[in-house]
Amino acid sequence: MDLEPELLLRIKSAVTTHFLESGDFNGVLASDLPQLAAFDPKDSKLILLELCEKRQVELAFASESGNPYIKRVPSPPLEKQLTLLETEGC
Repeated sequence: MDLEPELLLRIKSAVTTHFLESGDFNGVLASDLPQLAAFDPKDSKLILLELCEKRQVELAFASESGNPYIKRVPSPPLEKQLTLLETEGC
C-alpha cells in the first residue's frame, strides 16, 4: 500500500492534535486512529506497517512498556515493532 499524501497528512494531523490536546501528551490508540483520520479500519495494519517502515510513526505496546502512553524508553527497533504489530494487532 502506498499512502496517498492526503491520508498521510490526515494521520499526522490526528496524531499531533491528539498528543497536544490530550492534557498529558499521550499517544493515540491504533484502534482510534481510523476514526480520527477518516480511513477504513480494515486498512489499519497495512497503514501502520507503511508508516513504521517510512519512520513516520513509532509503535508502543503495553506488553513491552507497561504503559504505552508514556515514552520512558526508546521504542523497540523497527523489526520488533513490526513483529508486535503482527502478533498483537492494532
